[in-house]
Amino acid sequence: MFCAHHYRYASDRSTFLVEVDEATYQRAGFDTMSEADSLRLCEAVFAPDLQGHPLLSNRSTWRRFPVIWNERFFDGRTVLLGDALRTVHFSIGSGTRRALREHAHLDDALAQFQRERRPPMKKIWDAANVSLRWYEGMGAMMALDPHEFAYRYMTRSGRVDHAEMRRRDPALAQAYERLHPERIG
Repeated sequence: MFCAHHYRYASDRSTFLVEVDEATYQRAGFDTMSEADSLRLCEAVFAPDLQGHPLLSNRSTWRRFPVIWNERFFDGRTVLLGDALRTVHFSIGSGTRRALREHAHLDDALAQFQRERRPPMKKIWDAANVSLRWYEGMGAMMALDPHEFAYRYMTRSGRVDHAEMRRRDPALAQAYERLHPERIG
């Protein structure tokens, strides 16, 4: 099982992350493969999606995604933002934006930043970690009915419930209801 997460950052460039489960990692031999060979293999796997475009490397290495959460967002004049503050799995995404111009004193601004941003950031972080676990088990779900697979994907983080799925994609919700009438409340 290979899964790509990609997002454009320039008109002619996108970040392209490849995620595999442990079994795929071992079977493919990524643990002993050179960076160039790893790139070529990923190009071959995703050839239909890349449509002849090459993957570019930027010291591309395989690693396990770290799960980080800091209870404190700052200490004195040291402030943690973005991925230094907490990780969020690429399937969720979350940027950190904050204007400090509301306060004359940095200490007051930082205290307000932590008070206001911690609850929503924690929700995103929790959802991201649920999503991370979903992707780690995705290989076992490849045999599911396509509607079941899509439904589980869309509801994986818990931020989308069945009512919201009905609103977003009525056809998928109906297909899931036909598969699992006992699960619909």
